[in-house]
Amino acid sequence: MQFKTDPSSVTREDLASELENCLTAIPDFSELCLPLLMEKLDSSLRIAKLDSLRLLRAACNNFTASALGQHYMELFRLMQSELLPGSDRELKDASLLALSALVRLFSTSALDKHEANWLPDLLAAKMVRSCLVAESGLCDVELIMFSPATSVLLEVTRASPAACEVLVSKVIPVLVAQYNFKKGDRERSILLQTLGSFHTVCQEHRDSLSSKSQF
Repeated sequence: MQFKTDPSSVTREDLASELENCLTAIPDFSELCLPLLMEKLDSSLRIAKLDSLRLLRAACNNFTASALGQHYMELFRLMQSELLPGSDRELKDASLLALSALVRLFSTSALDKHEANWLPDLLAAKMVRSCLVAESGLCDVELIMFSPATSVLLEVTRASPAACEVLVSKVIPVLVAQYNFKKGDRERSILLQTLGSFHTVCQEHRDSLSSKSQF
């Protein structure tokens, strides 16, 4: 066998990238690719998790929403521990990118009546609820996890206008209720800044939709 390139120059990243392209080459591969992806994501090996999260992003670009929708609850469960508390920054960032890709896919695909519930269920029933449990911080600005929880929610809010609508409708009332209850200037200042950040994302989506409608 003759190699066009020196085999010794091929890196692990090169092989992983080519395997990723093969596994997501056509939509029909989803039936085999997604179980493998989830198995690797559930691994205790950090590199396996990173590979699987990158593979999930590729899957969102090449597979149908219907294929991924069959596994969205398990996918979120596997990513949840990497998002919060998010002690490993690289894994957290990779998880956010993968989750945002999944959210965009659900937001932009033509879904039937049943499938249309996937996005609000993923965001409101799963994601927001996980951020509202006592130890996760969204429920109290004074908790150490408040900032990580809101940063995760903000990032996913940026994924699509539909995601923004779902998340803002659930998160803003929680933040406003805290603002009305809290008396400390520091806590109220943090809440105002957080509310302002969500408002900025909403404005960005509105401006984007407005500019597209002009063409």
